[in-house]
Amino acid sequence: MSIRKRILIPVLLLCLCFMSFSMVGNSFATSPYLSTKKQAYSTGEAIQINFNQGPGNAKDWIGIYRKGSANSPSLDWVYVNGSKTASSGVTQGLVTLNGVLEAGAYEIRFFANDGYTKISPDISINVTNQKSPSQASETVKIMSMNTWQGGANVANGFEKIVNAVRLSGADIVGFQEKAEPVTAIAKRLGWYYYQASHDGGVISKYPIVETFEFEGVGASAARVRLPSGQEVMVASAHLDYRVYSPYLAHFDKKAPKDIIANEERSRGVQTTNILNRLNPYLSANIPVFLLGDFNAPSHLDWVESTKNTHQGYVLDWPVSKKIEQAGMIDSYRAIHPDPAADPGNTWSPVYTYDHPWDTSYPKEPQDRIDFIYSKGRAKAINSKVFMMGSPKPYGQHQNNEWPTDHAAVVSSYTINP
Repeated sequence: MSIRKRILIPVLLLCLCFMSFSMVGNSFATSPYLSTKKQAYSTGEAIQINFNQGPGNAKDWIGIYRKGSANSPSLDWVYVNGSKTASSGVTQGLVTLNGVLEAGAYEIRFFANDGYTKISPDISINVTNQKSPSQASETVKIMSMNTWQGGANVANGFEKIVNAVRLSGADIVGFQEKAEPVTAIAKRLGWYYYQASHDGGVISKYPIVETFEFEGVGASAARVRLPSGQEVMVASAHLDYRVYSPYLAHFDKKAPKDIIANEERSRGVQTTNILNRLNPYLSANIPVFLLGDFNAPSHLDWVESTKNTHQGYVLDWPVSKKIEQAGMIDSYRAIHPDPAADPGNTWSPVYTYDHPWDTSYPKEPQDRIDFIYSKGRAKAINSKVFMMGSPKPYGQHQNNEWPTDHAAVVSSYTINP
């Protein structure tokens, strides 16, 4: 072996070692990783996560878990585009997971392509009951509106619905009765939206980060991220209109137990289904709003002081009782506690006492059947029945400025951190 060869071999080995070191260093520098701005969060606070150097699959996703738990199910998750609907893949960016978390230790995990193959090491965070100093109170205005078949029953009804939303000053609106116009209304306003498959939906000035429908009932829900980063859950419901129970009291003179039984069979079951689906949110530290056309009066309205307007009945209406028992507060009645002084009727500006909806009954009972309920870190500061103009009754209603047969409800809330 020549001296040259002896010198060459150590040089080659040195070069190979250097190359190997360089490859490891580059590999480390380009490895996928997650990061958060801080390690401790308060309950209800949204958690923003940076991801870097991902593989770029459209269905790469990030989830949050209790520390040490299995990979399925997650407590919350998003694709790398920041939503639960995959679109295009990105290798780096910022996503937000919700604050529906109890105090405790959690892990954030990064997975590839809709599976459970980990892309990067987990990162740990803690959630405490202590409020974050970075969180501030903010105000949000919410509207519930039955659109009367999407405004189809009055001239230029679609435009009148859009105008009603603008004039209400609402930030978030829950619609009931027809799904089709929801997307078009939101697009006209330049808002975010979730149109349900069969009944209404939710529109919002602010980003919608989660949506779902309810089984067995016309109801939809959207989780909305407010400007502060706090999130609220808004569910819009339209309960069964058939066998309307106020008729059973006013005209059929049914016994209270029979009226209650009629409610339990239909709207009561639907309400239970809604509350069961919302339970993870109701039991967490996130503001939850349940609003809509419930086609049932409130037990807070049919009381001793108002029984003369309800044929002598005092009734614990099951729908409102169930919602109250779930810890939710009726915004209108919280602001206007006296039903005799402030009935707040929403049914009906069109089907008036002398213009009944069901012509088999001689008159139309007037009631409050549209509501906005809340639970969590939300306090009602104002609530009103909202309409435009002076609606004419059914038969003369076609040119009404107000496009629907229900009055809307608009409630303002302070959302506390």
